Amino acid sequence: MMLEGVISRPVVCLARGVAAIAAIYLLLYVVLPAFRLDLPHALNLQLARGATTVLRLIGYPVQRSEHVLLLAGSRLIVNNDCNSIGTWLLLAGAVFAVPRVDLLARLAGVMGMAVVLCAINILRIAQLTYVNAYRPDWFSAIHEQIDPVILILVSVALYLAWIRLADRPLPA
Repeated sequence: MMLEGVISRPVVCLARGVAAIAAIYLLLYVVLPAFRLDLPHALNLQLARGATTVLRLIGYPVQRSEHVLLLAGSRLIVNNDCNSIGTWLLLAGAVFAVPRVDLLARLAGVMGMAVVLCAINILRIAQLTYVNAYRPDWFSAIHEQIDPVILILVSVALYLAWIRLADRPLPA
């Protein structure tokens, strides 16, 4: 009897996390596209716009055509691999798997993480556009090795920060 309570809590937490990932994934990639609402594509366009703005603010003459960034004769295509929805889904699942946290704290954490990941991705896409244009020999290493590690470290930091904030009692 005692083991049943110990084993069931982690299983329930894991199931809640997996259910959150599945529900968000189905919403983004199955339900909304059926109603002609392709949020991942819209996010890609916003990330491309944001990266264009960042590069122009620091003085680079970047051009954008939809989700393609053009700089110094090179182009970078912002696609679904660039938007970190997969990373965000994993974070959302981890947030919903934590026991004894109210729904408002979970939703605030998931939305806050989405905003931070979008900001990081705008900077990452701007950086990759620059590297692709001016240091193309560095592109592969930065895109495939350095940036993913940075994204993982940021994701872990976001999750740990959320855990710490979610554990605090709400102010009266």
